[in-house]
Amino acid sequence: SQQKRKTIGSTFVIILALIIFQEGGMMRRLRILFVCTSNQLRSPTAETIYKDDGSLEVLSCGTHDTARVRVCGELINWAGIIICMDAHHRKIVERNYKKTIKESGTPLYTLSIPDVYNFMDEELILLIKEKANQIIQKEKARMGR
Repeated sequence: SQQKRKTIGSTFVIILALIIFQEGGMMRRLRILFVCTSNQLRSPTAETIYKDDGSLEVLSCGTHDTARVRVCGELINWAGIIICMDAHHRKIVERNYKKTIKESGTPLYTLSIPDVYNFMDEELILLIKEKANQIIQKEKARMGR
């Protein structure tokens, strides 16, 4: 009986350790992929805004051939949600990764922010926060957080 309790206790500790290891020692973080055209101004600004938020993992990419980091299937698969800066980016992502998005059920959002701002422009920061924070809160609630 005591041996059985030790075995059950050891098994529980191993399972708990695996869970902690898999989750990075914390609750699962919301993974956000920000998308713009060239991955030089808008999406990197969004990534910079949210990169130090411990409840999030953020990356950014662009849809154009010359983008600093180009959108790809691996990034789409990685993302918990995809936030596009405008409707044009969303259309490209939906068209090029339709099957991947459908299979994963990854939500797509559009911020409707035009390409008229410099990297880390104060107005751009305010717009991104105003629009993206609502989405982030909604998705955290959906995750039960």
